[in-house]
Amino acid sequence: MPGTKESLAHGERATPEVVDLSELPEAYQIGQVRYCDGKFEVGTEDGKIAFFADFNLLFKVDTGAHGPAPGRPVLVPADTERTRAFVVAASPADVTKLLARMC
Repeated sequence: MPGTKESLAHGERATPEVVDLSELPEAYQIGQVRYCDGKFEVGTEDGKIAFFADFNLLFKVDTGAHGPAPGRPVLVPADTERTRAFVVAASPADVTKLLARMC
């Protein structure tokens, strides 16, 4: 059976929990993104700033029921060291608005 201890021992992956991106707290809601000299600076609504090398920040669109609210992109960590992340937006237009802020 998928997701069981036995299946994981045979190399199968557990089914990830579905997270409703529209309900993430302010620490994951993006307020601003700036790009300059090969680095992204991502400011979240809780006032914190994270820095990512350009190759380590990926932009995605999620229009599904569990995606972010329109106009409210979120930052989703992609590794435990938090050196890579996804910016997930509700539409390509939301991504374009974020990328308009350059140095």
